[in-house]
Amino acid sequence: MRRSLRSYVPLWSYFADRFANRAMRKLVDAAPAVSIETLGENQLGRITGTVVPFHGKLLVSPLAKRACVYWTASISAWGSDAGPTWVLSDSADAVTFTLEQQGHRAVIDPASAQIGVANAHVSRCAGPFDADPEQHALLVAEKLLKRNWWDTQVLVFTEGVIAPGTMISVVGAGVREADPDGAAGGAYRTAGQTRVRLTGSKRFPLWITDQVRVHQRPIERA
Repeated sequence: MRRSLRSYVPLWSYFADRFANRAMRKLVDAAPAVSIETLGENQLGRITGTVVPFHGKLLVSPLAKRACVYWTASISAWGSDAGPTWVLSDSADAVTFTLEQQGHRAVIDPASAQIGVANAHVSRCAGPFDADPEQHALLVAEKLLKRNWWDTQVLVFTEGVIAPGTMISVVGAGVREADPDGAAGGAYRTAGQTRVRLTGSKRFPLWITDQVRVHQRPIERA
């Protein structure tokens, strides 16, 4: 599902979310594919690689308790088998992480990013009285325990994560900097190797997705 980092979108409907996801995939696919090694300064491109923690920093997702660099969690209330449905909360968090591709790396700062991930964990309960410890903790964090639950039949908890080892694509532009680990850990790295750091803004966010088109090879710069 598509999420703005640390934002709450309590009234997004199912169809609005699907259309936003589709628009995001089109934007990502339209960006020129470039390898991390050859992405130039302030060059807009789409890089693809494997997620690695940056300086060991990781989060723990609230529901499945998975180690990750990004999580998103939503709580929906169903009034009956056929609906209606209300999205009660929609939250997310992320930390800076590294993207690695054939020994070359990019540091990704997701503070201003549009992030799309597949929903990997879905759970349900009849209400706060029926919630497991993880569901109850999320209800507390979202200040939902004192809500009127009279018309609620089922609560649906949905979580998506970007975990270490996941292959993702990032669209954005960045700057080159020295890679302090560039000469360590393997013959494919060389002294003086650089890495690229991608940082978005509210006006020009990064676009991050785990829906990767792996058959497309990066376009190398001349």
